[in-house]
Amino acid sequence: MLDGGFDLTHPDLQANIQESVSYVPGEPAQFASTAFSHGTHTAGTIAAVDNTIGVVGVAPDAKLLLVKVLADGGRGSFSWMIQGIYYAVAHNADVINMSLGAAIPRNSKYLDDNGTPDDPSDDKVVNETKEIQELLVAIGKATTYANKKGTTVIASAGNDANNGQRDQDLVHIPSGATGVISISATGPIGWALNPLTADLDRVASYTNYGTSDVDFAAPGGDAEYPGNEIVTVAGVRQYAFAFDMVFSCTSAGRYSWSAGTSMAGPHAAGVAALIVGKNGGQMAPAQVRAVLRASADDLGKTGRDPYYGYGRVNAYRAVTTGFQAQ
Repeated sequence: MLDGGFDLTHPDLQANIQESVSYVPGEPAQFASTAFSHGTHTAGTIAAVDNTIGVVGVAPDAKLLLVKVLADGGRGSFSWMIQGIYYAVAHNADVINMSLGAAIPRNSKYLDDNGTPDDPSDDKVVNETKEIQELLVAIGKATTYANKKGTTVIASAGNDANNGQRDQDLVHIPSGATGVISISATGPIGWALNPLTADLDRVASYTNYGTSDVDFAAPGGDAEYPGNEIVTVAGVRQYAFAFDMVFSCTSAGRYSWSAGTSMAGPHAAGVAALIVGKNGGQMAPAQVRAVLRASADDLGKTGRDPYYGYGRVNAYRAVTTGFQAQ
């Protein structure tokens, strides 16, 4: 998986970490602080081991190839991401999860006033469209290469509540790149107060959407519940809104709640890993996608829709649906 820094000694991850590497200059793969670790959180959702502590990942027997392409502060370069994709493919990753991304204009032309807005004499038009198209091509080549080499690529759809179908001037990458499975997020509101009636498949307030922009949905959590009630669930006492989010690993061997399509992506990646595992460890990305589609719960409008894509992933059905690899 490609993400930020990781807690390589976390008790719920250490046994499943196969390898780690960093493409962030000057920063090792190990997360360097005790703040929230995005990479550790997503890794735990995918493959936290099934032991007697903490959490259990969707695919607890999967092995983690941890590739750091975001600095510990959360930002990164597209070149680091592209290098990370090629590295993961070269090291035989079956599934890549990228809980990261950016919305960029397909065409970009603007007026540069050179810092002197009152003096138009030195104004010039800057056109970055060619550079943007070159970037999109480079990312598309990397994801296409991954697919051709047998690596299923999954990415979060983004957290801007953007309708990609309507706003086609923006493209979200890498989720919009060729061959990438894009994941939107679901999340309940006030689940801890009404666990039997809360809608777990409610579309998350922040998730990007669009019929051509979303392939599947997965649990990403939400923090929209407005109250400050404190409740106890399974012996854990916390604000009610926290239980609407995703609980997973974080830095310094600890655990934390978070919400976002960043949390939805690894749920889907974990299901993809289960599918590949059931097939014996190798499977064409097109076939992984087909099984995800056949096993997903078709929510929203029948067929592919703007919010759930082909449906919300279903781990149980994914591993019990009969299929034959191609």
